[in-house]
Amino acid sequence: MSVAAAVIAAAVALPAASAGAAAVAATAAPFTTPLPISPGPSSAATVTATTSTPGVDTQPPTAPGPPSVSNLNPTGFTVSWGAATDNVGVAGYLVTISLIDSGTTNTVTVTSGLSHTVTGMQPGTRFSVGVAAFDAAGNKSAGVAHPVIYTLPTASPTTSVPSPCAVTYAVTGQWPGGFQAEVTVRNEGTTPFSAWTVTWTYANGQQVTQLWNASHTQSGATVTARNIAWNGSIAAGQSRTFGFLGSWAGANAVPTATCAGA
Repeated sequence: MSVAAAVIAAAVALPAASAGAAAVAATAAPFTTPLPISPGPSSAATVTATTSTPGVDTQPPTAPGPPSVSNLNPTGFTVSWGAATDNVGVAGYLVTISLIDSGTTNTVTVTSGLSHTVTGMQPGTRFSVGVAAFDAAGNKSAGVAHPVIYTLPTASPTTSVPSPCAVTYAVTGQWPGGFQAEVTVRNEGTTPFSAWTVTWTYANGQQVTQLWNASHTQSGATVTARNIAWNGSIAAGQSRTFGFLGSWAGANAVPTATCAGA
């Protein structure tokens, strides 16, 4: 073959060689894709750390101490309770006042102190109280209720015989089969008493079961209470108070009390 023919043959063969190289490249192309790499052992720990929310308070306060009622008067009372605790801090207390006869409940938020004074109620209103604690995150403790149903006092008729002695009998708390009452003896005269006696008669078979700050006897429905050694004297314009527990069934009407001072 001449030199010219060899050159022409080489020139013609070049496209075939290029096509073969392209075929090899196409065949090898799938092996150039990178293999997937599995995450290391620390990946799960990293995810947990980045999705946590440290610092959120979800723990509620402990329940406060049971509420108690004092300073009962015809238009209100004072309720107090024991302190609650919290892992961050107690922000305040929710005091509930349930009105028995109307079936309504009022809630008062108290952010300072462990007591609250209620005013503006109607004489003779029956109610119960409860309290719960809360913290700044809005977590609320279990509520604690007092089992006693209280009754705001109403003044009973006042009688002076023969000295200027006035007496008030008030039911301060009542529950099924039992009640608590308070009697106040007042000297409305101008000279002091050295002794006093209070008498009342029940209409519904009530019985006095325990009495303090006075001595007493009960004969049938009639109760007589007298001062004891240390509280017989009442200066003009001053008063003495005694209280007692009693039992009742069916009804617990407030009796008319009378008193005499000497």
